[in-house]
Amino acid sequence: MEIGRWEPIYRKALEPEWIEHADRLRLRLLETMPAAPLIGIVHGDYQPGNCLFDQGRLTGVIDWELVRIGAVQLDIGWLMFCADQDFWTDEIRPVVPVPPQELAEIYQQGMGRRFDDLRWYQALAAYQLGAIACLNVRLHRKRQRIDPMWERFAFTVTRFYQQGLRLVS
Repeated sequence: MEIGRWEPIYRKALEPEWIEHADRLRLRLLETMPAAPLIGIVHGDYQPGNCLFDQGRLTGVIDWELVRIGAVQLDIGWLMFCADQDFWTDEIRPVVPVPPQELAEIYQQGMGRRFDDLRWYQALAAYQLGAIACLNVRLHRKRQRIDPMWERFAFTVTRFYQQGLRLVS
């Protein structure tokens, strides 16, 4: 399950506050889970850093190591999360020139149908990256995997969970 697999990861966070916020969002995601997702191929890390462009035109998508069968809305939720400036801080912020609502419109036009649950998938992406950040900040601070980028992510973890909760409340 997309929600349950992240709990053991964020529970190892060094900051109890992060665990509390993650628990709140996890429970709310479970309470509001969409009933019938559209199932198909999911990239699993669909974000600007994994997209190739030529003269402003998307020409390819790389980094398929997380591909799986699942709710196709997972990918647009992840991209909308990356594009939503409310989740990010000045310490770290992905470059996505298209706002999340515009991405949702483009996606729905391309799919030929409306999805009422895209904000839920956006909140799920925040939950997931929050858990990943909890793990990597811990590894960095314990000097098990040194990567100073994760110190910049530390400023976003609580915000990811709070903004995700806002989307599903």
